[in-house]
Amino acid sequence: MFILLRLAEDVVTFQTLPAQRRRDIQQTLSQNMEKIFSFLLNTLQQNVNKYRCAKIDAAQESKAQANCRVGIAALNTLAGYIDWVAMNHITADNCKLLEMLCLLLNEPELQIGAAECLLIVVSRKGKLDDRKPLMVLFGDVAMHYILSAAQTADGEGLVEKQYVFLKRLCQVLCSLGSQLCALVGPDSDVEIPVNLGKYLESFLAFTTHPSQFLRSSTQITWGALFRHEVLSRDPVLLAIIPNYLRACMTNLVKLGFPSKTDCPSCEYSRFDFDSDEDFNCFFNSFRAQQGDVIRMACRLDPHTGFQMAGEWLKYQLSLPLDTRTANSKTNERPYSIFSPSCIGMHWDAMTFFLESIVSPMFRTLDKEKIPVSQGIELLQLVLGFETKDPLILSCILSNVSALFPFVTYRPEYLPEVIVKLFASVTFEVVEESKAPRTRAVKNVRRHACSSIIKMCRDYPQLVLVFNCILFSLKQFFLT
Repeated sequence: MFILLRLAEDVVTFQTLPAQRRRDIQQTLSQNMEKIFSFLLNTLQQNVNKYRCAKIDAAQESKAQANCRVGIAALNTLAGYIDWVAMNHITADNCKLLEMLCLLLNEPELQIGAAECLLIVVSRKGKLDDRKPLMVLFGDVAMHYILSAAQTADGEGLVEKQYVFLKRLCQVLCSLGSQLCALVGPDSDVEIPVNLGKYLESFLAFTTHPSQFLRSSTQITWGALFRHEVLSRDPVLLAIIPNYLRACMTNLVKLGFPSKTDCPSCEYSRFDFDSDEDFNCFFNSFRAQQGDVIRMACRLDPHTGFQMAGEWLKYQLSLPLDTRTANSKTNERPYSIFSPSCIGMHWDAMTFFLESIVSPMFRTLDKEKIPVSQGIELLQLVLGFETKDPLILSCILSNVSALFPFVTYRPEYLPEVIVKLFASVTFEVVEESKAPRTRAVKNVRRHACSSIIKMCRDYPQLVLVFNCILFSLKQFFLT
C-alpha cells in the first residue's frame, strides 16, 4: 500500500518524475485501477473487521493495534487516489466505498482518515452526471452515521483529536451542500432528497456549536442554499430559517476571545487563534459574512426576521443599564465592543441584526405588506430611550437610521427623529464639563451628523417639507 501511495504522490500530487515516465506510470495505474481499488477496499474491510473483534479482548490489544494501523494505511492510500480517478471506481458496487467510509466515521481510531477520504469525494468537480451517485449520502444510512458521529464527537467536550474530526465532518457537510446545489435544478432530473430536513438539522448543529470557527465554516453553504433557485422554495428549507436566524442572534455577539474565560467559545478559540487581535480580525469578517446570509434568508421570510429583530430590540431597551453609565465621569472608559462581558456587545449585535433585516424587507415586500405599525412602534421606543453611554447611544442612532424608512409611511414622526438626531449632535457625557471630549463622545456626534446627511440624501422630498430642521439648526447655533 505504501508503494501504491508513493506512486500516486510521484505521479499526481508532487509530479516529481520526468514527464514521459509520469505519463507511463499514470496510464498503467489507470488501466489497473479496478484491481487497485478492489485490493484497497478488501484490505480495509478485512482489517477493520479484525480490529473490531480484537479490540474487545484486552489480551489481543497488540493485534488490534496492528489491524488498526493497516486500516489507517489503507485510508491514506485511498486518499491519494480518489481525488483523480474516474468516478465510476468510487461509486462501484453500489457505492460500497462511500458506505464503508460512513461506517468508519464512528470508529474513533479511523474516523479522521475516513472523514478525509469522504471530504475528497464530496469535493469532486467534473460532469454533473458523474456526481449524481453522491446523492446516496443523503440516504437514511449515511445521514444516520454522519449525525451520530457528530453527536458522539461533540459530546466528549473539547478534545483536540475530536475537534479536528468535527472540523473535517463540518467540511464534508459543507461540500455535500455544494453538491446538492449543483445537482438539483429546474432542468435536472435529480430530486430534492427526502432527508433534506435531517441534513439541515445536522448542519444547523455546527452553526450553533460553541466553536466560532465551526460556526463561520457553515455560512457559505447556508448562503448557497438560501439563494438556490429550487431549494430556496422548498418548505423544509423555509421551515429552518427561524432556527438559523435564532442561531445568528447568538453568533453575532462578539464572544470567545482566546484570553477570556467567560463563555465556552473561549476554549475553542485558544485552539484556532493565536491572540485576541487574530480573533477580532476573524470575527469582523465572520459577522459581515453572516450579515449577507441573514439578508438572503430574510428575502425568503421577511416577516419572521422582522418579528425576531423587533423582539430583540424591545428586550435590549427593557434591560436596566449599569449604574456606572449614568454616573460615569469623563475620564472613565465607557462600554466598549472590545470588552466581551459588557452589555454593549449585545447592543452592537442586535443593531447589526436589525440593520440586516430591515433593508431587504423593504426591497422584498410590496408596500401594502410592510408592517408599518410594528415599525413605527419600534421607532417610538427607540426615540424615547435615553442613555449617557456613548456606545449604546451610537447603537440607538443606528437603529433610528434603520427604522427611518417607516417614516415615509407616517411623516408625522419626522420631527421626533430630527430632535433625537440634533440632540445627539451636541451630546456630552457630563453637561458643561470643561474636560476634553473623549473619542467615544466625538464618535457619537459624528454618527448623528452622518445620520442627518444620510436622511437628507435618501429622502429629500420627505425632509424638505418640514421647517423643523431649520428650527433645530437655529437652536443648535444659538446654544
